[in-house]
Amino acid sequence: MNDIAHREIVELHRQIETWFGGDAEDAALGALVERFDPGFRMVTVRGDRLDRAGVENLFGNLRGARRGLRIDIADVVTHSSADGLWVSYTETQTLPDGSGNRRHSTAWLIPQQGDRPLWRYLHETTLPT
Repeated sequence: MNDIAHREIVELHRQIETWFGGDAEDAALGALVERFDPGFRMVTVRGDRLDRAGVENLFGNLRGARRGLRIDIADVVTHSSADGLWVSYTETQTLPDGSGNRRHSTAWLIPQQGDRPLWRYLHETTLPT
């Protein structure tokens, strides 16, 4: 399960990187949002609370807004439980000019049939750069 969670975190962020960078096709937004459970909730680095529709709206507005974005994932820790996978990781976002940000994220992933879990909860906290 740890490998599945780690792969899911990396794959989701590759999709986000492509979407924010402006290199994604129109259908990519639907594929991105499908990774989130219908009951998904999150707390952003600004403290905003979003549901799945809010995330879809946010992503829709940010297509191509961060050209050349690179997202790196590190320090992945996974805790398996009967109701899913609790994961934490460090995300570093870097733009071509060297600017960027870091955040620590904690998420709850719900296993599904097949290899890919759905994201049910995400809480992001800004880290010093």
